[in-house]
Amino acid sequence: MRRPSLQLAGNSRSKRCCVLYGLTVLALLGYASLGWDLWTASSHGMKPAMLNELAKASSEALEQIRTQQNLLADIPVHIKDLFAVKELKLVALDPVLLTCLTTGKCMQVTASARIQLGTWVKNTEEFQKVFKTHFKDATWKLKVLGPNAAVITKHYWRGFDKKIALSVIQDDPEKHYLKIEMEKNAEIEERAFDRFNTTQLLGLTVPSDIPRFELWWKNGRFLNCNETLAKNFVANSSIIQEIHVQNLKIFTDMLLASDQIPTLAFGTLLGWYRNCGVIPYTTDIDITVPISQYKDDFVEGLMKRKDFKITRLIGRKEYGLEYTVNIPGIVKDAYVDVFYMFPHNSTYDLVIVTGEKTSKWIRLKTLIPKNSSDEYCTGDIMGYLFFVPCNFMDVIVAAYGKTDWLTTQLATIDSFSTMATGTKLWMT
Repeated sequence: MRRPSLQLAGNSRSKRCCVLYGLTVLALLGYASLGWDLWTASSHGMKPAMLNELAKASSEALEQIRTQQNLLADIPVHIKDLFAVKELKLVALDPVLLTCLTTGKCMQVTASARIQLGTWVKNTEEFQKVFKTHFKDATWKLKVLGPNAAVITKHYWRGFDKKIALSVIQDDPEKHYLKIEMEKNAEIEERAFDRFNTTQLLGLTVPSDIPRFELWWKNGRFLNCNETLAKNFVANSSIIQEIHVQNLKIFTDMLLASDQIPTLAFGTLLGWYRNCGVIPYTTDIDITVPISQYKDDFVEGLMKRKDFKITRLIGRKEYGLEYTVNIPGIVKDAYVDVFYMFPHNSTYDLVIVTGEKTSKWIRLKTLIPKNSSDEYCTGDIMGYLFFVPCNFMDVIVAAYGKTDWLTTQLATIDSFSTMATGTKLWMT
């Protein structure tokens, strides 16, 4: 049975009415179609089990239509009106709004006084020109706070206001990620997140992969390296080059795809903050992952790969697990060491680090200060975005002491063998 197409015209309210009416018509047609399909199938001798499957599939399709009807009714009118103007190039960023669109739980977005949206328009001046063209009603106001932030206010005749915190999404061609700038007057935090494609969902533009975007958004608070301190240090390496950092990004994306969240650790974390890059004499990259996120099949898969292949595995998932993965690149001897963090107490997590000291191998029992929340932050290395612990300074001090790493850059200072604060040495 052919479905009628909907041709929408007129103002936004009439369009919404047409959409709801159209969905209702589709639902009624769906019921008729369901009955016709089941009658036809039955008359052709289809088995009961197959009839049940057909009925189930049709019922699920109709339920989806009913859900869309409810969602269209629940999305606040001012948000739908804004997204109806395609020239504003809006995209939904706020997790509350994305949850409404994907789960149908819209009460929070309905009750929220403020929702955050992004725009691909290059600055707020250009955005303002488009906004004033389409929203001339006195119930709409736009307050520009700077070139990359603004607040939109919609006044409802019932006596309340709803606000939109607007951020211009920064897409620097020299970076491999997106960013929004801080604006305290709009309660907008500086955040960075991986680039993403968009799609349309109930008339709103949203990230195509919403769960992945939400992961980066939740943990996306952006932390800058110490550019003043970095002037005293070298920020590049003859071993760890940009191609290695690029491939590290691929590897950390592999971890994320398996629901493991890696953060920069030890010398790599120190190099990010102090050098605004990498420590020049380092031969590897260090990351940590909570042991609660460990996946057997992920490690087994790495064993079979030609690239990103495990070259060393020490410890067990029950205690002290770490492994080393070769990073593809120009220089062959470049690696990423993956350390799993184990619960220790209410203040610290435990990481076991294996290394060579004089002629013997030792395992360093390292206590990592716990983060005060379950969220991570982001940092930039060579234009690529990685997760870093939000309490990074506590982590650096615990590993390298309070001041030595601030005044000099020597292998004897930065090496793991000097990680004395909060650590204990024991022999394997």
